[in-house]
Amino acid sequence: MRCIDNLRCHQLVIKDWLDRAMRVLCAFLLSIALPVSAETRIGLGSCFNQARDAAIWSPIANEKLDGFLFLGDNLYASRGFSIERLKRAYGELDQLVPFDSLGFVHAIWDDHDYGENDGGQYFVHKDYSGQLFKEFFAQRSDLKWPAKRGTYHASIRMLSGHRVQLIGLDTRSFRSPLTKTPTRNQPGAERYVPSVDADQSMLGEAQWQWLEEQLQAPADLRIVMSSIQVLAEGHGWERWGNLPNEQARLLKAITARAGGRVLFVSGDRHVGGAYQTSVGGETLYEITV
Repeated sequence: MRCIDNLRCHQLVIKDWLDRAMRVLCAFLLSIALPVSAETRIGLGSCFNQARDAAIWSPIANEKLDGFLFLGDNLYASRGFSIERLKRAYGELDQLVPFDSLGFVHAIWDDHDYGENDGGQYFVHKDYSGQLFKEFFAQRSDLKWPAKRGTYHASIRMLSGHRVQLIGLDTRSFRSPLTKTPTRNQPGAERYVPSVDADQSMLGEAQWQWLEEQLQAPADLRIVMSSIQVLAEGHGWERWGNLPNEQARLLKAITARAGGRVLFVSGDRHVGGAYQTSVGGETLYEITV
């Protein structure tokens, strides 16, 4: 696995990460000859703190986007969590984000809009936070969620004459506890270390079965949205590599799909990067914003 040389892994300045990430995505889609026209403009971003400067949304609103992918931590409400605080945060988000200028919207969540820092399946308020998430984005998108519990979803959109499947994964509601590092803050093992415990899950079995079914739907391009990094290695923060069995299962499911190119998009890290790896003779790509 390596950073894609011709895109240069960016350490994005916080105030302009969204704008630059949009431009990188458009260039990326063209550079690997995916069937999406230069006229198709999809923005993506993560880690927006509604209590801080929101000026970045003004230039984004002027980009004339066809769509926008919210990749989690769409707001911050995990510190001192309460349902009331989460409701207020969504109200603030509604006032700050120019949803009418973003085109179609897809959204997944991460820990800070889920409600617990690095939280997983045992977060006691996840059903309440999930309900608020769905209520909020149901009014600003045409998303449909297949299960009462969890925020995973998928849909097909015709873009530039091609079938583009957008798959949003829920890496919070069903994720097993991660294995904590014995050497906190050591580079490469800052918070967590990989575990091959067969009982640990990232998605939960119901979501896994759903995902495997979705990957058999016909599509020219599949954009898989994960709140945490899929391909990136070398750090001890949250990532799929902390559960290598689950990471391997995901890549196996991807290689068994019914055709179409694949692009992973992820957030969480407060920096941007582009990654690639080879699986079964196929090169897979990821953009993190």
